Formats: sequence, structure tokens, C-alpha cells
Amino acid sequence: MARERCALCGVRDCLLRQGWMRWDEEEVDGVIALAGNPNTGKSTVFNALTGLRQHVGNWPGKTVMRAEGILEHRGRRFKLVDLPGTYSLFSLSTEEEIARDFLLFGRPHATVVVVDATNLERNLHLVMQILEVTHRVVVGLNLMDEARRKGLQVSPQQLERDLGVPVVPMAARRGEGLEQLVETVARVALGELIPRPRPLPLPPQVQRPLEELASFLEEALPGLPHARWIALRLLEGDGNMQEALNSGALRHWLSWLQGKEQEVVPLDGPDPVAQPVLERTEDLRRRIDGSLHDLLAQAIYAEAEAIARRAVRRRKEHPWDWEQRLDRILTSPLWAFPIMMALLMGVFWITIKGANYPSEMLARLFFWGEDQLGALFQFLGAPWWLTGFLVHG
Repeated sequence: MARERCALCGVRDCLLRQGWMRWDEEEVDGVIALAGNPNTGKSTVFNALTGLRQHVGNWPGKTVMRAEGILEHRGRRFKLVDLPGTYSLFSLSTEEEIARDFLLFGRPHATVVVVDATNLERNLHLVMQILEVTHRVVVGLNLMDEARRKGLQVSPQQLERDLGVPVVPMAARRGEGLEQLVETVARVALGELIPRPRPLPLPPQVQRPLEELASFLEEALPGLPHARWIALRLLEGDGNMQEALNSGALRHWLSWLQGKEQEVVPLDGPDPVAQPVLERTEDLRRRIDGSLHDLLAQAIYAEAEAIARRAVRRRKEHPWDWEQRLDRILTSPLWAFPIMMALLMGVFWITIKGANYPSEMLARLFFWGEDQLGALFQFLGAPWWLTGFLVHG
């Protein structure tokens, strides 16, 4: 039913209903996606850039909140779309599916990836995955003030060299770096600045089948964007991508991009190109020794670790070092349990016996004070009732 509706109403109308191309109806100069891990300050950046010019709703057919706003810069208007916070584009959660589909099918003019400068390595995992989908990326290196407080020296220049995309250091809560971020992302969205990211280094047993399948897809569907990413998802066995290929959704989307949506006709069965593509996918998948998901994860983790190691330096003898050392001791498998038991035993000892010692000292102090005050009142000749009321209670 969904496939027939797409063909009858036109791909453009279908995409409009799904919320991917809604910005075309407004007078904006481009669309900017805002992505990032949870708790990286992404919402702070969104609010700072859009102010009160924002709209909140739900993604079509989802219960996940959708926030959109207008960013104005030098007479230009851009629609800023705040994507759900996610750690990966490979998983199948609703938030990750929304972020992945918007970057792939929504085709924003630029994507800002907000990363946490205090935890750079983990945040780079998402950056490298997004670079597999789109090259028009700007990295917002947020929480630089926290990084400095923890004694971390993060080099944006080194990150730019390693990633091949603009990197803007900032502290969104203080408003630092936001103007530079807006200027950079506007230039990327307008095509004045063209990022040239480095491809993710993959093991040969993955790289060769991936390149072969991407080439096969480009021959089967000439002009198909993101062929490498689509090939990667097919090799990994993504059921949604296989269904999009079978149903003709990929062909419809490509026709819309090429301005040929009027030529789309309803399909009585699977797309004719689906079967040979899926057969080729299965053949290439057999050549991969091991789990493709694990091999991809290992490649991403290794590259993120290498980039973070080159970009991050720690100042020697910083106060934060002692906190980290103490944290490592208290949470280590060797010392955590003995320390916890010692603390619990200390609490029991204080509750049962240890509290008696300070109690006895306080009692002696109060009794001594009572004797001294009684002697003072007697020396002053105070009446008995006043001494009893004020001293003896």
C-alpha cells in the first residue's frame, strides 16, 4: 500500500509527508542537521543558534521529539534540524534510525556533529560513521572549558588534519566559538567551503567487497548517492535497506533527486535490479572472514583511538590527575571490594561502639560546664530558683 501511494502521489509528495523534504516549502537557503552523542551540549548549541525561532513536534510516525529552528546569518536563513542524540548509526533503535535516515535521504546541506572535548575518543565513533554518509560535515568541539579544567589540551588543528573536515572549538554554555561555528557551517552549506574527509581505513577483506558492491550499485542505479554507505548496509544485512531496494523506494528516491519523479510508475513486484544486487551482496558477504559488524567496530575504534591520541595532550601534575588516580583505585576490580568492605565495617563500628567515645567526651564537657556555672552563680549570690532554671535545667 505504501509503495503504491508513493508511485501515485509522486515521490516528492511522499517525502514531504514523511518529513524529509518539508523545508522546501519555506524560504530558506539551506538545511543544517545537528547531530551528536547524548549529553554533549547539542541542545545548548541548538538553543543558542535558533533562540526563540524554533518549533517542536514529533518525527512523522514516531514518538521521538523533533526540534527545528531558523538560523539567520548575514541575510541568509537556514533551517536547523536537531537530530536525536545517538551513539551509532549502525544500531536499530528508533533514535538511530531517524538520524541515519535523515542524513541519508534528507540530504541536508551541512551537518554539525557536536562532540565532547573531554571524551573525544568515544565521540569520534559517531563522527566517522557520519562521514561515511555525508562529507559536508563540521565538527563542533564543545566543552573546551571543561577540557581545560581537567588539564586536557585538545588540538582542533590536528583533528582537522586527521578528519579532513572543519573543526570549531567552543564552549556553548559560555557562548564561546558559536560565531565561528555559524560562519563555518554557513560556508559549507552554501558550497563555499568543501570538506575533504579521509576515508575510514578498513581491512582489505572488507574494503574490496565493499568497493565491488558500491560499483555494482552505481551501475544498476546510475547516479545513486551514498552508494558506499548503502553497500555497507546491504553487506551487513540491514533488512530496512533490503526492503527499500526490493520495494523500489531507492529507485523512486533517485528519480526524485534527478527530477524525474513524474516518470515513476507503480511496480507490480520487486524492483528488477533488486535480485541481482542482493545475489551479488550474498556472494561478496561470503568472502568476508568473520563478522562484518565486528570488523567495522574494530576499524572505527582503532582509528578513533589513534586520532584522539594525536589530538589530546594532558598537562603534567594537574589536580585532576589525582582525582582520576583515586577513581581508578576505587573502581578497580582488585581494590574496589576490599575498600567497600572496610568502609562498611567502619560504619558498623562507629554505629555500635565508636560513637560512644565522642558521646562520653561531650557528657564530661557538659557536666564540667554545669559545675563551673553553678559555682559562678553561687559566688554571685544568685537565688536558688534562678540557678536551678538557668544551670541545672
